[in-house]
Amino acid sequence: MQDHDDQLASDLQHQAHRTPAEDIPPECAVEDQGSSLSDALSGNTMVMVKRGINRCLEVLQRITRMLQRADAQLDGESEYWALPPFPTSQAPLQHSVKVMHLTETGLNCCTGDLRKIIRLLDEDIQQRDDLQQSFRSMQDVLQQSRLALLASQAGQESAQYIAEHDQLTGLPNRKALDLYADAALIQHHQEQRLLALMYIDLDGFKAVNDQHGHAVGDELLKIVGLRLSRVVRTEDLISRHGGDEFICVLQNVTDHLAVAIVAKKLFKAISAPCKVGKLSLAIKPSIGIAIYPEDGNSIKVLLEHADQAMFLAKRTRCGIAFHNKKDDKI
Repeated sequence: MQDHDDQLASDLQHQAHRTPAEDIPPECAVEDQGSSLSDALSGNTMVMVKRGINRCLEVLQRITRMLQRADAQLDGESEYWALPPFPTSQAPLQHSVKVMHLTETGLNCCTGDLRKIIRLLDEDIQQRDDLQQSFRSMQDVLQQSRLALLASQAGQESAQYIAEHDQLTGLPNRKALDLYADAALIQHHQEQRLLALMYIDLDGFKAVNDQHGHAVGDELLKIVGLRLSRVVRTEDLISRHGGDEFICVLQNVTDHLAVAIVAKKLFKAISAPCKVGKLSLAIKPSIGIAIYPEDGNSIKVLLEHADQAMFLAKRTRCGIAFHNKKDDKI
């Protein structure tokens, strides 16, 4: 039984001198470069905590058993514990001193382990708090970047819209017309389809400006632009060419008759009385028409020929005229 006590003492002393590194299994050790942060914070910390708790429990259990055996010997219950009697009267005292020493060693071991566990948990909590703070900071920076990107995109879209639209009527301007027409001509060339371009001028608009002022004239232009937009299809284009001139581009037209029908609708829409404030104004347009590809293969040539046809309609007071190749300048 003395051998058993010696073994118990040896175990307690070994427990007291174990280092934290002995508690970490090789598979859970943190590598210098290869381990993940979650393993370092969660895996190893929990392993060390569990090992430390288990070690404290083991030490306390050994101490309890040793104290119970010592109490039994001192109380004369050696038969119950199957222990041999002490050889001298000093043996119980010496044995008690030894037991107290081992008990103190074991308790110190447990106290040290518990301190290590508290330190590990505190470090782990601090690291998690630092990570959460860093994560929140990253979220804030990401949100700011997203807002900046959205603002930049909105600014670009706004700048592009302003660059390609008439500020008064909101209709596409000459730049937008060029971009639209170039793409449309390429598509119609590939598909061998017809495209119509109408040059629209408002007769008598200068008189409205002179008589009622530019503010009334601007309101009149807005009304005309809105009416023109309501006549054509979504794939077609109405643009303000400047002053009192508008351009209409019709895609995928079947023949001259179909173009003439749309031109009459535009003429009727513009000719209807326009109410500006208390004024009721009536103007009529002159519309010149050029057809791709027979009247030109570029937006520049089509505009020139439609302009010629518009002046023909104005001179003859017919309102609408198709381009006549006899009118081409030699």
